[in-house]
Amino acid sequence: MTTFYMASSLILGLLSWLLAFISVRRHNFGFLNLLSLAVCAISLLLQLMATDYLANGLEDLSAVMDTIHASTLSGWIMFIVSLVLNSIANINRINSKTYRK
Repeated sequence: MTTFYMASSLILGLLSWLLAFISVRRHNFGFLNLLSLAVCAISLLLQLMATDYLANGLEDLSAVMDTIHASTLSGWIMFIVSLVLNSIANINRINSKTYRK
């Protein structure tokens, strides 16, 4: 079950980046950005569920101690990259509206 949670989290994290990158390329901020942030949040929740399953379901605290640093680091990286890409898309949208006037 932990493998499912971690693999799903990785796939959804990459999907979040892809959606944000598409939004940057299209110079818009809207549905894709909100979807990107929502997918990122779901991905982070899956990581928490994997840790909960290891700690409470299997009662394997040594596995939690082995994986918590990598899980935390990957969560931070996923969140920061998603936030930066979505911010770039928002800045591009603001700049494109400013130049249209």
